[in-house]
Amino acid sequence: MKKYCYLLILLTLLPLAAFGQSFVAKVNGVYTGDTILVRKDREETKIRIRGAHSPGEDTDIGRKAKRFTEALLLGRMVHVQGLEKTREGKVIGTVLLENRNVALNLLSAGLAEYRSDAYFDQELADAENLAKVAGIGIWAAPAAAVTSSDSAPGTATEAQPQAASRADETLFKKVKFVERADDKRKERNAHLVFTDSEIIVTTKDGKTEYARIPFQMVDEMTYERSSHPRWETAAAPSIFGSFGDKKKHWLTIIWFNETEDEYTLLRLDKNNYQDIIAACEARVGVDVMWVVEYEPRPF
Repeated sequence: MKKYCYLLILLTLLPLAAFGQSFVAKVNGVYTGDTILVRKDREETKIRIRGAHSPGEDTDIGRKAKRFTEALLLGRMVHVQGLEKTREGKVIGTVLLENRNVALNLLSAGLAEYRSDAYFDQELADAENLAKVAGIGIWAAPAAAVTSSDSAPGTATEAQPQAASRADETLFKKVKFVERADDKRKERNAHLVFTDSEIIVTTKDGKTEYARIPFQMVDEMTYERSSHPRWETAAAPSIFGSFGDKKKHWLTIIWFNETEDEYTLLRLDKNNYQDIIAACEARVGVDVMWVVEYEPRPF
């Protein structure tokens, strides 16, 4: 009887033989924003991402977190470190994509809360604090409550300036404003600012505005990972046109400006594009459509 018990334990642990070790695996599925399915050597393991806790799919933020993780990881190779089991029996590990902690991506985008998991990580805690200050994702300020006779005097009115000041602090650097002239692209260094009611694209010194877009005027937003923006590819189609070109991160905002539709095209940095997308969805209230072209990888 004991032999059968030992055999059962060994069979249970076989897929997790890498406990405490480091290995590379392919992401075959995404359950929630913080839980993925990885495959290594024909074995699949469900892993919760250490350091981050995303809401469930029964919430709007939870659904956004899942789409975020799917777009970031699904079908890609990740580096998994330090697998261990929680008291609840869940498998947890640090997940790295191109040497960047995925938990950091989720926390920076406001799509997860920091969970120490028996150890403290200052970088992850700082990322959560920045998302709180910016008021994005799960930290977005709720709509101001309607003042009633039972509420304390000044409660609703005092919350509004506080929310506005947080929104005004949501500024992203390392952004390129893309000008199109005669089917040619010209990129200008810019800052992207989210106020409580507008998206503003401006020069670094703030003296020139490239675009000022009221939230209510936004019709559609699209994120694209490709060598060239779509209009450029369509203007000069070629089977080999983008061979060897480095993939870039593009954000297109289509909005209505009094009499006609306009679009604003931005090139985002690899270190801030996820945070900007999360800010767009949280502030504007319009889901960003993802058009992602993954690069082939030598795995």
